[in-house]
Amino acid sequence: MIKFIEKQSNLRLLLIVLFIAITLRILALILVIKFDFAMNLIAPDTYNYLERAVDLINNGWHEVVIWFKSGYAVTIYPLILAFLLKYIIGMNYSPDQLIFYHAMINSIWAGLACLCIYYSIMLASNKNKSLSFITSMLIAVYPEYILWNSYVLKETMSFFAMSLGIYGIYRIINSKQIKNLLFNLFLLFLILFINLSIRQVNVQILLATCALIAIIMIYNW
Repeated sequence: MIKFIEKQSNLRLLLIVLFIAITLRILALILVIKFDFAMNLIAPDTYNYLERAVDLINNGWHEVVIWFKSGYAVTIYPLILAFLLKYIIGMNYSPDQLIFYHAMINSIWAGLACLCIYYSIMLASNKNKSLSFITSMLIAVYPEYILWNSYVLKETMSFFAMSLGIYGIYRIINSKQIKNLLFNLFLLFLILFINLSIRQVNVQILLATCALIAIIMIYNW
């Protein structure tokens, strides 16, 4: 099995992971909607975000400033819900519609997170395809992560941002030239800003991850 994986190209392995990750989530979405679990799949804090999204649609973009001043629901998540409600679902939405469109977008975030994990392990393991493929596949089929996809909450998007941050950290570690190092540092700061806009604690976790990786590298050195 390992020899078979090593013979495959990165593109083929990534396409396999991407296909499995997205397909499983779409199948899970169809299952929960068919059996009318929809009303239980809207997380309690989603109503707060939806309220902010409606305020944004009705009152304009200056609402974002009010959010930041009030410290309430200060993330990019209400902006995404506002986009869905205004341009895709419509203001007279049903819970099923909200869950369906939100979960379809979540499926894409989940697939992209698996790709980030794949490349992170590749950089961390000196291009071990087997380890990278198996790790990303485990994340693609992890039951709880599949279930998150159907809930109207930001965890799947947050997980993608976190996986992107880990990839950014390993890009810095593997930088060979000053120009590459500076460019990767810029990318990491951009990724940290994205994580900050989704959930502030993500930045703290990523910084702690940087410290842990540094300690491991110093110990091995």
